[in-house]
Amino acid sequence: MKKKDLIEELVSEIKAGKVKTLGIYGHGASGKSTFAQELYQALDSTTVNLIETDPYITSGRHLVVPKDAPNQKLKACLPVAHELASLERDILALQAGMDILTIEEPWKASEILPGAKPILIVEGMSVGFLPKELFDKTICFYTDEDTELKRRLARDTTVRNRDASFILASHKMRREQYLLY
Repeated sequence: MKKKDLIEELVSEIKAGKVKTLGIYGHGASGKSTFAQELYQALDSTTVNLIETDPYITSGRHLVVPKDAPNQKLKACLPVAHELASLERDILALQAGMDILTIEEPWKASEILPGAKPILIVEGMSVGFLPKELFDKTICFYTDEDTELKRRLARDTTVRNRDASFILASHKMRREQYLLY
């Protein structure tokens, strides 16, 4: 299915009340953030919240070593790298009509998401590790290794101010962990 058709289908399901909480997940640079933003823009912004889950990836990842890959640094492909309890709490709070304050990132300031908005889009790898009952629908994104690397280089050097050599050095490890877990 083409992206435009999927967005149109989701907008229709959301407007019909069939989907109130949508989870969008997949590995890094698979296109989930871009898709979530395009879907968000296709909807009435006064009725929808968008939670990006990158801030829920713990900064303490360097303290854990993957069991099956002891020579590698832990990447976000493992559930233990995510602060799932806090994310689940925030999703449940919004679903219950409570406001939340998002977590600040170097590339994005925190903001208040109002619980009065009836539609919630949750985007990021963390969605794949949460109970599916939290969502009316989930969508998983995947892309091939070469496309992933091109997208990560473009995004992480411009938006996240990362060095291209770091991205290239960590790419193989990220992909191995994604495929393993």
